[in-house]
Amino acid sequence: MSMVVCTLVAACLAKHPPVEYPSGIDHTNYGLARTSAILLTSEAGDKLSLQANVPFRDGLPEATRVVIRPDIRKQTIVGIGSSFTESSAFVLA
Repeated sequence: MSMVVCTLVAACLAKHPPVEYPSGIDHTNYGLARTSAILLTSEAGDKLSLQANVPFRDGLPEATRVVIRPDIRKQTIVGIGSSFTESSAFVLA
């Protein structure tokens, strides 16, 4: 079993339904086209090894879409969770 740690940058894709922004905020498209970095740590011995980049593509998401706005500080994000268990600590050790 491997644990994949992905550092992703949010994408602004044109074909998504419009996002409702608070009043007074513009709809800037940041033109992000790919992930920033993908790191893999696995039981096989990979320790934060850099993986191939993943391009973003147009289309509708199959799950909940999280929109991160780089121009807004201290955004509230609901629904992202994680745990750091003893077994995952062992893989990283």
